[in-house]
Amino acid sequence: MLSENLADYLQIWGIEDGNVVFADGSIGFAFELEPLDVSCSSDENINDFSQRTIRFLNSLPSGLDLQFVQDIKAGNNEIIAKHSKLSIVEKQSLAASMTEKRCNRLANLDSDGSLPQHSLILVVRRAWSGGRLRKPRLFTRQSTFNEMTEAAFQHEMAEAIRLKNEVTDQLTVLGLKPKLITAEKMLDAIYLQWNPNRPIGLNGFDPESVRSSLLFSDVSITDRGFTIGCMHHRVISLKILPEQSFSSMASVLRELPFDSRLFFTIHVPDQSKEIEFLQTQRRLAYSMAFGKRSGVSDIASTAKFSDLERLLEQMIGQGEKVFHGGMNILLRSEDEEDLRTQVAQTLAIIREMGGAEGFEESLAAFELFTQFSLPNSRIKDRSKRLKTSNLCDLIPLYGPWRGHREPRVLLRTRMGNLLALDPFDPEL
Repeated sequence: MLSENLADYLQIWGIEDGNVVFADGSIGFAFELEPLDVSCSSDENINDFSQRTIRFLNSLPSGLDLQFVQDIKAGNNEIIAKHSKLSIVEKQSLAASMTEKRCNRLANLDSDGSLPQHSLILVVRRAWSGGRLRKPRLFTRQSTFNEMTEAAFQHEMAEAIRLKNEVTDQLTVLGLKPKLITAEKMLDAIYLQWNPNRPIGLNGFDPESVRSSLLFSDVSITDRGFTIGCMHHRVISLKILPEQSFSSMASVLRELPFDSRLFFTIHVPDQSKEIEFLQTQRRLAYSMAFGKRSGVSDIASTAKFSDLERLLEQMIGQGEKVFHGGMNILLRSEDEEDLRTQVAQTLAIIREMGGAEGFEESLAAFELFTQFSLPNSRIKDRSKRLKTSNLCDLIPLYGPWRGHREPRVLLRTRMGNLLALDPFDPEL
């Protein structure tokens, strides 16, 4: 049942040592990643990166929640200002005048949404390993906030720090160049997510009531989606998985509409329980397929039995693991007609991923948004079981090349984003 208090949908309890502490006792942190450009990569390099991604996924501990968030939005002011500072200082210089006009034109394009910037964030949420301090009694409502001792909390914080260091090393090996996101920057992202039309930014927060310090807008739910303030939102969920996956298949998601946000949520379950569940399903499929002594055989059960048997063989003999994954795309605009165009474009892009199909959420859009939105990073209603080799092909780790550090020359790529080129860079 939907709550009338908007703060109930935000699972944050507080901030501790730069980490986000959730209401259930879990601890989260986030990284800013640099998307990989595989436009000119060879098949060997792409397959090698896919194998390294598989090893990274298989090394994750049980009970962990990960969420890759791909943003396509404006935000090129920093690189434009850096390019402007590299111009000649002389006022009468022709080069300085041309640079000033070029920067003004690019700034106008950026404000109009014609210069998309691709960013990638990884949110990691570690579940609390201990039990409840007080077990709920029968017929009593379970408390939202998990009570724990000070010693137990410090132990969970130490384990979260150890996990953070391990994930940082593994992401560095993958070449994603992780950069830890501070708690203040994460709170700013949450504030902009829930207050898209508020003219002023976040001016600090109350440590005793973090959730109330972040929410200043109202929400209205419709049969097509929901509206926060004056911004209309639509949610697209992945319904049918691709018939066949391949490396770098998720690179087509770079072409999603402007101001869209893609959430790819992964839950690492207990593998022993997953094998037990699959074995039970295998027995049921076998009984449905071969249990009849006469009559027409059940073709669907026979196909399901062979698929489950093949999956169990890969999990036991080839080191495959099963994950719970879900993909949701959040579209927003103040113009509903423009939003309909974005929905059609998004559904067409999803279909390019090996025949995958997405669908537009209706009344469940806001309920799903409260599950996968930053920094909750959990979703159960639209998650699907995926093995490691298929999961790594769907993770949106790809984006256009941003160029060099020094933007001596600013160019626009065929995707519309800015490319910083430095002819004197030693890596060129």
